[in-house]
Amino acid sequence: QSELFRLTFLTMVSSQASEKVFRNRASDGEAIDKRVQLNKRLQQHDFSRWILELLRPVSGERVLEIGCGRGTQTIPVANAVGPKGLVSFLDSSRESVDYTQSMIVGLTNAIPLTGEMDDIDELLADDTARYDLTFSVYALYYARDPIAVLQTMLNRLSPGGRLCVVGPDTPHGLVELARQFHPIPAAVEESLRFRSTTVEPFVKSNFDNAEIHILKNPQHFSDPDQLIEFYRQTTYFEPSAQAEIRNHIAARMANGAEFVIDKFSYAVIAKKEI
Repeated sequence: QSELFRLTFLTMVSSQASEKVFRNRASDGEAIDKRVQLNKRLQQHDFSRWILELLRPVSGERVLEIGCGRGTQTIPVANAVGPKGLVSFLDSSRESVDYTQSMIVGLTNAIPLTGEMDDIDELLADDTARYDLTFSVYALYYARDPIAVLQTMLNRLSPGGRLCVVGPDTPHGLVELARQFHPIPAAVEESLRFRSTTVEPFVKSNFDNAEIHILKNPQHFSDPDQLIEFYRQTTYFEPSAQAEIRNHIAARMANGAEFVIDKFSYAVIAKKEI
């Protein structure tokens, strides 16, 4: 029994440590910047433009973003809603929120929020007005209780308002490549199942009008070091595996061919009844 307790305890500690590393990498401003810039260089389609075309923000709208990161979506949304609109944006990183705020000064009215997304109700306590659009891009699965956060996003919607969640979908080529060389953290596995396990059931239970969009966006790597540079910025990076992964990719690219990895994203958009 004592041995079983010891193994259970060690597993729990290891899981907690893994989740902490995952969350730290997910919110690290420098890593986010590098991921965004590398994605722009390597992806076949403009991911940010795809999202903006689905969100369709218009002048004067009130918008709430959960998990703004470095403002990749916040900035164009602020431009779209303009000086008559408002954007409330939340992130757990004070540095990221401050940076995003600095990038949208003068574009629109803004309510910067720093804290955990699970505390969004408390953080918005003084803001009683409804929103025309609430959205989250590659972030909501970091919440400890994402259903509660989704419920707040719904509760804060005005009649006719839109709720949108964007995230990674399967198959995910780089995750599958990494899986050949080391275990993938449970939190990453859960993020890839998040659409089917969490977002779609919530939307089906609370909305009559919903759409699911899938973007296939291959990433093209011209040399092994480029791929390893990208891999280092991921939330599942394992330092002890990078040399072996690089050798594997180098062998695959020995004839000078590009290495292409499939990457899929989803966007679930629902409209509240008027």
